[in-house]
Amino acid sequence: MRTPRILRCVAIALLVGVPVTGCNAPASGSPATQGSVPLSPTIAPSPTTRPRSTGSIPSPSAGATSASSPEALFDWIAEDDDALRALGIVVITSALREEEGTVHVGLSTERPDAEDVIVARYGPAIVVEVIDPTGAYLKPRGTIDLLVTDEQGRGLEAGIGLTPLFAEIPLDSIGYQTDSKGRFHADDQLPGPWRLTAQAPGFEPGSVDVDVAPGAVVTATIELQHSS
Repeated sequence: MRTPRILRCVAIALLVGVPVTGCNAPASGSPATQGSVPLSPTIAPSPTTRPRSTGSIPSPSAGATSASSPEALFDWIAEDDDALRALGIVVITSALREEEGTVHVGLSTERPDAEDVIVARYGPAIVVEVIDPTGAYLKPRGTIDLLVTDEQGRGLEAGIGLTPLFAEIPLDSIGYQTDSKGRFHADDQLPGPWRLTAQAPGFEPGSVDVDVAPGAVVTATIELQHSS
């Protein structure tokens, strides 16, 4: 049995429990630099094998009947990103379940009828879950500027974690770090509420919640307290 292929993966930074000593590269392969890292939850190139269709968008009935197998349906969904975006839907994750004969997709959309739209378009072999009901993937990205300090306002080199509060998006465990002056810059961030965490040796962990508006820059400060 072949391992299910993952069409798209989310690369959102998340620090898990311990400080980090350097910046890891995001899952998308873009290099991360200390204190200033691209945190775009990117969609990886799809491993499709069917040639990209040209001309008009296939109708739901044509899509459902032309997919001769779950593999063909998986590939067809991979090629359909532009058409789905025009419908107000983005496929965040997709997995081929060959043993079930199904394709499972996770969506970002504000449409309450998104599941019906997807099933009508691709047929009953598709299993739908709305992961992000805010449609964040369809909106302009924002920027986060964070400063981590001690009680006297001096910048601290600290490990950083970001957790989305607007949706249950699959997370990759990737640690990030401020620069030596406690500054952290995150470009290309999905809009919505986020929880930022920071921790450094000798200090209690700290956190702050921010709301990233589409196309805007949000600034925040986390003041860490010395451990008793």
